[in-house]
Amino acid sequence: MLSTFLMMFLYGFLWTWFFGGFVSKKQDKPKTVEEQLGESLTKYLSSLDIAKKSK
Repeated sequence: MLSTFLMMFLYGFLWTWFFGGFVSKKQDKPKTVEEQLGESLTKYLSSLDIAKKSK
């Protein structure tokens, strides 16, 4: 029979592995030029405050 410590270790290891404790975080893909342009244009347009100027 397995010792209590070994059983607890195996149970903890499997529990951690099952919930992704040992999985390294995947890095995000670099954004394309179109995505970068779209984000910067959206930020620029949201900062213009067009609604206040039209009153």
